[in-house]
Amino acid sequence: MDISSLYLFVDSAFLLFTGKEAAKFLQAYTTQDILSIKLGTALPTAFLDRKGMIVAVATIWNLGEAGFLIEVQESRVSPLLKHLETFLLFSETQVKVTQDWQHWAWFDPKNETWVQKIENKNDKPTLDLKIPRMSPETFERLRIEAGVPKDGVDILPNTLVQEVGLDKTAVSFTKGCYLGQETVARVHSRGHVNRSLKQVKLKNPPPTLPWEIQQNGQKIGTITSCVKSELAQRQEYLALGIFYHQALDQIAKFHIELFSHDKSTD
Repeated sequence: MDISSLYLFVDSAFLLFTGKEAAKFLQAYTTQDILSIKLGTALPTAFLDRKGMIVAVATIWNLGEAGFLIEVQESRVSPLLKHLETFLLFSETQVKVTQDWQHWAWFDPKNETWVQKIENKNDKPTLDLKIPRMSPETFERLRIEAGVPKDGVDILPNTLVQEVGLDKTAVSFTKGCYLGQETVARVHSRGHVNRSLKQVKLKNPPPTLPWEIQQNGQKIGTITSCVKSELAQRQEYLALGIFYHQALDQIAKFHIELFSHDKSTD
């Protein structure tokens, strides 16, 4: 296994869902088809409110008889538990915050993909922890360069899954009913949203994050993440943000360009 560096998700938190109705509960309150997650594997998902807005983005790990491990951003734990507390009263499902787990990731150069693994801190490590650690700053740059939104940073309140591309990876359109499904299905049927996540290039870093951009009182978009990157070339900074489609022709006035990984269009 060729690993040049390991990254530890230091801002992750874990919730353990147990009980005989845990799978049924998660099937009803997340966007993913929980029953399709094989033992020892994981899938991305989202918890939505009744209006179909994102409460928290998560990764669900199937631990078999031990239950389901839900990984979320640390900042989303309290909002998520508050969101679920009433529903849990009517289910034979228990949930607790656990400190026993950690999430590692590394890049596999042979297959050109990221590999992810969780480990219980109480078990003997299976990874060589002498391997150099990737810094949070480096991982943040790679995340933004890859166009991956971060919950609580790029995914802001009142966001739809389609607006940040989660419909492509974290939503099942065949599993049946779940909280917020009506909105997700309606947007899917309509075929478009009014705003969406974009990668953009900037000459200078935003004065603050998030940075709301307006023109003549009209909201154009909001820059949510930004990093200095060679991919931005002459613009120097690469950023993520939510932009209104009808206002995209206005971003050049703010020295902002849409970014494409296709070098022929750069």
